[in-house]
Amino acid sequence: MSKKLAIVTGGTAGIGLETAIALAKAGFDLVITGRSKFKAELALERLSVAASNAKVEWVELDLSDLESVRFFSRWLGIRKWDLLVNNAGAKVERPFKTTKQGFEWHIGVNHIAHLFLSQVLVNRGRDGARIVFVSSIVARRSAGTVLNDYESQSPGVAYRDSKLANLVTAINLGKVLAENNLDITVTMAHPGFTRASAYGTKLIRAAEIVLAQPASKGAKPVISACFSEADVYWGPKYFQLWGPPTQVNLPESVVSALDKGDIWSDSLGEIRRYLAGELRPD
Repeated sequence: MSKKLAIVTGGTAGIGLETAIALAKAGFDLVITGRSKFKAELALERLSVAASNAKVEWVELDLSDLESVRFFSRWLGIRKWDLLVNNAGAKVERPFKTTKQGFEWHIGVNHIAHLFLSQVLVNRGRDGARIVFVSSIVARRSAGTVLNDYESQSPGVAYRDSKLANLVTAINLGKVLAENNLDITVTMAHPGFTRASAYGTKLIRAAEIVLAQPASKGAKPVISACFSEADVYWGPKYFQLWGPPTQVNLPESVVSALDKGDIWSDSLGEIRRYLAGELRPD
């Protein structure tokens, strides 16, 4: 029997790479994705040292273009997977910009692309497979206005909305999989206050250097989500900012968004429009 296969988006650096290392040590073969060949080469070197028995492949995947998601699906072919970690994401980026299909950048990269990736891969998940969606502590500050007009708003609003949407997607996708008797479960995690690639103001970057935990610790909730029971949300223990992983409650913003139902239905509608050829690159 072939080894289990884990797919980690954004697996070439930061939390994604730390998650990939843990999964390789746990006996998985790996497919890691990212946009930078340079980062990929460094990641492959680290992985070869950390878990020499794991087969590790890197594939370029640009989540700002749904065509790239389709290419990845074709590249994977008929191979079965056991774990899909939807980890990659855009940080708070300025100025306003859109993805190839016209979505606001954070919404498109962090949310829509991962929903689409999960859709196109779900029929190749082995029995007992797991999908993990990575969110953020700032999702609790979202007003749930996902897919609205963001051009006149702060990019931080779009970022936290995208992370709220990941939680809403995880819960709804888990229900759909269960209703269709597919033996694939879904969990969620957020890394708390974890050091990442530089972004934001000088004050934010300084705060990260002094206060944020390293990626090796921020990855712990994500790793826990890979192996726990279904429908659980993981985060750091202390104020959901630092510390060992623990199960955390969904924020009220998610409960409210689930009651409304708009994020799930609207997101699926946008993907249907793309598949129908209505959303074309500029």
